[in-house]
Amino acid sequence: MEIIDVNRNGQSPDGETYDQVAAPYPVEMGYMVNVAVKLRYPNGKLRNGNKVMITPKGMEFFQREMPLSIRNTTGGAQ
Repeated sequence: MEIIDVNRNGQSPDGETYDQVAAPYPVEMGYMVNVAVKLRYPNGKLRNGNKVMITPKGMEFFQREMPLSIRNTTGGAQ
């Protein structure tokens, strides 16, 4: 299990928090996974946390579903 150093507010140096959980539907469809992690606080205490990760299948799905107006499109055909 991955151990992540966090500040007293539970944030890692890059600003991530580990208290979110992916919704059941994206997990069932294979778009996201919940990964258990341990959070190490400055006082040395360890707590359980969760890292939500998007799978390659999820990236393909979200790219298809993202509106054209916010995609990084190239070329003239849209």
